[in-house]
Amino acid sequence: MAARSERLIQLGLLAVILGGWQLGVTTGLIDVFFPAPIDIVKQIFAWVTDPGFYKHVTITLTETVL
Repeated sequence: MAARSERLIQLGLLAVILGGWQLGVTTGLIDVFFPAPIDIVKQIFAWVTDPGFYKHVTITLTETVL
């Protein structure tokens, strides 16, 4: 039972931090130098859905292994 409550506290803390970050950027309290979490998620989604992304990842991993 303690593990479940710890996990809930962790998830709640994550929600508070991300929500505060988003709210701070939206209201202008946090400089736009730090993009909002939703903008970061949108950019990651754009990268993952772009076929060229996987080509570049493959090249980078191949060069790393070699």
